[in-house]
Amino acid sequence: MPQVIGFGEVLLDILAKDGKVMKAQVGGSVLNTLVSLARSGYETSIISEVGPDAPGSIIIEFLTNEGIAQNLLSISTECQTALAFALLNASGDASYSFYKRYPVNRFAMLEFKPDRPGYFAFGSTLALDEKVQTSLQVILNKAEEKQFLICYDPNIRQVIGSQSRQVDIALSHLRRADLVRGSHEDFEQLFGSSNIESVSEKIDAKHPQLLIITSAEHTIQLKFQNQNFYVDPPVIQVVNTIGAGDAFNAGVIAYLIDNGFTKSNLSTLTIDHLHLLCQKAISFSSIVCQESESYLPRRG
Repeated sequence: MPQVIGFGEVLLDILAKDGKVMKAQVGGSVLNTLVSLARSGYETSIISEVGPDAPGSIIIEFLTNEGIAQNLLSISTECQTALAFALLNASGDASYSFYKRYPVNRFAMLEFKPDRPGYFAFGSTLALDEKVQTSLQVILNKAEEKQFLICYDPNIRQVIGSQSRQVDIALSHLRRADLVRGSHEDFEQLFGSSNIESVSEKIDAKHPQLLIITSAEHTIQLKFQNQNFYVDPPVIQVVNTIGAGDAFNAGVIAYLIDNGFTKSNLSTLTIDHLHLLCQKAISFSSIVCQESESYLPRRG
């Protein structure tokens, strides 16, 4: 089975609503995607960093129990494992406050030597951090050498100015990815528009091969080989939206794996494939929106 390797922050989410702390759970955008995939039977591993502290121990135990490989996980005494305080509003949407400390030289000792092709998922806060760009470019180069299908989700959670260095970083990732799935908020932040034609022009007419823009319960926009497609998701009862986009990403990757689509043949996707891909992704996302966790429930 192909491997799915994720590059992203791992942290301990503390969820609160109506002035009360509800629970703590292991999270992180890319990690949420990997958990949903691991629980669906796919081979996964995480590139991230934690400290030798109590939250770090909780995360390591969680990864072990979920079957997510940790051979690329950095444990450093210079790191304070990240905590995220998520305050949910009446609609289940979250606003975040983060508490973390990382080493000065991040991922400097990482030995990333994939032994076979697969899928590489990255994005969110970590991928925009200027301090990791040198290491991230090395990782991406090696992933491309091994013919990994590169999947990028900007997942921008903080306000950034249109002239910000982070916009340049995000743009470089968007142009390097084979597949991009972002929310309408991501592209409003980056380009001032979430119209798929406008976004595609800002990125590059040829990259990525597949661009998907989601907007909660509203129409999903897709662009593939200069053609636009639109899919309306079903109306569901939402418990919380944390992890909904991450689960959508997991559904996309699961569909590609199940149907043998890789970097080398992604261009052979048809309209029928794209609709089925969306159905799979929507089903993953819908399940998570109706759960208290940020990933698919365990089987059985």
